[in-house]
Amino acid sequence: MAVFETRGACHAALSTVLAAAVSLCAACGGADVGAGTSSTATAATSPPAGAGSIPVPPGEAGGLPPLVEGAAPGAVIDLEAGEYLLDGTLRLGKAITLRGAGSGDTVLVGGGSGPVVTVEGGGPVVLSGMTIRNDTGIRLPVVSVIGATFSLSDVVVTGGRSAEDGAGGRGIEVSGSSDGRLDDTVVTGNDGAAMIAIDGAALLLTGCELSGNGGGGLALFDTSTAGVSASEISGNGSIGLRVRGSARVEVEDAAIELGTETGVEVAEEAEATVTASRVSGNGAHGFYLGGDAVLTLDRSVVEGNAKRGIQAIDRSSVSGSGSVVRENGGMGLILFDSTSARIENWAFTANGSNAIEVKDDAMLSVSGSEFTGHRAPEETDLDHSGVAVVATAGTSITGCRFIDNDDGIALAVGVSADVEMEGNTFSGNDEDVDDDVEFVLPEGTEAPPSTTTTTTMAAAEATWSDVELPEGTPYDGYEIVEDETGRILIGLPTAWSEHRSGPFSQDGGVYGFSLTASADVDAFISGHDTPGLFIGAATDLDIGVEEWLDQYDLSDACTFDTRSSYDTQSYSGLMDRWIDCGGTGAVLEILIAEPGDADGIVILQMRSLTQADRVALSRALVSFVIDYV
Repeated sequence: MAVFETRGACHAALSTVLAAAVSLCAACGGADVGAGTSSTATAATSPPAGAGSIPVPPGEAGGLPPLVEGAAPGAVIDLEAGEYLLDGTLRLGKAITLRGAGSGDTVLVGGGSGPVVTVEGGGPVVLSGMTIRNDTGIRLPVVSVIGATFSLSDVVVTGGRSAEDGAGGRGIEVSGSSDGRLDDTVVTGNDGAAMIAIDGAALLLTGCELSGNGGGGLALFDTSTAGVSASEISGNGSIGLRVRGSARVEVEDAAIELGTETGVEVAEEAEATVTASRVSGNGAHGFYLGGDAVLTLDRSVVEGNAKRGIQAIDRSSVSGSGSVVRENGGMGLILFDSTSARIENWAFTANGSNAIEVKDDAMLSVSGSEFTGHRAPEETDLDHSGVAVVATAGTSITGCRFIDNDDGIALAVGVSADVEMEGNTFSGNDEDVDDDVEFVLPEGTEAPPSTTTTTTMAAAEATWSDVELPEGTPYDGYEIVEDETGRILIGLPTAWSEHRSGPFSQDGGVYGFSLTASADVDAFISGHDTPGLFIGAATDLDIGVEEWLDQYDLSDACTFDTRSSYDTQSYSGLMDRWIDCGGTGAVLEILIAEPGDADGIVILQMRSLTQADRVALSRALVSFVIDYV
């Protein structure tokens, strides 16, 4: 059997991309970039105090905007210790330095409705030694950078506040092909994400802390690039590091931990290289990979995440050497669909299920690695394995050590011909190689995978399994879709390419936010012959689950079938099924459920006309993530 060649874009190009993207920052002058980036871009610095600088005492912030406007390019403005109250946005466009007495001493306080500071066009703009705090403004970021070269050093950015619909509230937003460097900067206490980069922005973060933000840590979209070294992304209310579109990131000597959702999400055509870093203690997976994403993981630790260490779906791939995956709540690494993994000299220890599981048409090459202590609880009838192959398009296991597992290697019935095994050693396993396994998997394992899974397939199967519909044509691709606020994430077929976001309304009142998805949203809304999905989330709706569900009487167009309970680790509620809607044979499910860890309520309305639709809807049901904060 020929062992597969790893797919995915080449990572060698990433260093070149970063080096070119941040080269403009060299105009700011300064020291070499720290570990974790391959560029020689430099930090921005400013002249010493007194060297032609303009001192500004506190209490004179009202005169700061005209002073900035009238300053010559390259001017240095020294802000003494104290608070500077701004009536509106401080706008910086030319080459200028604002230098405070230290982030604990000099504070710019914004009181308007826009950003506290906007950097737009030109530069370089250097901000150092200050806190930038929003006190009253909402929706827009605390610091906005648009098409500019900038640097932050010893800066704290805080106080971003979301609007009533949950939008906005970010700490820093960088767009328009901006180039920026952040050193020893803290972004904390914002309602939204700590930092977001779009439109090809390029960033270097060294010695930074992105922590305690409601909407996640660092998010990169489009063709943005970032290098992150010696930094911490910790305790944020959503995904720690999100990389989407064609974005690229290099991470070294960093900690991404203790977030409420997945630690690192790499999706679509994005690429991430993570070296000598720790991804630990996150509320869902350590890593989630989807689309054609590529992850290189070297000499890193993936530890103690609530769900799986690494989950890969679609055509994503993972490779690397010398990493440790241990004590995660579920599997260490799971490969679905047409994913691939090529890893060497990894160590998998005491994960909550199989160390590695291979499914569908996934491919695995693992060599020189160790698998230790994967054992199921005694009260169950399950076995946990070092490597479990349920199905595969090609698996190679060579030179590995299997120690003290229920099974060293477990192969499903009929897959052994597609698995190469050579030079492996075994010690203390109940069974070294079991090549005739009838897999009975834990609840949720057979669910189509998705980012930050919040429900299990068991709940879906309870309402789906006995419905008779035509087979239909399976959907050939899935993607993670979000609403316009970024607070709903859900896995949907790429064929449902029309997405419509808006407020969630009930009886004339607006209570939250919503997303509708279908190949034709108008047809989905107005008729019964188009599959699709509506999901709405309410944060201020004073009505119970049963009372709300009772309001949906579709008896004029459909036949009521069943009402069933819906209970998962994250949600509890009720689901109604209506059949033969509009005389088309369509099935409509309506789910109303409440999260166990937040104040809110969710409704999903899902229409299917074929079994293929139901597979898509089951994937949606196990993939949705809602940020109620």
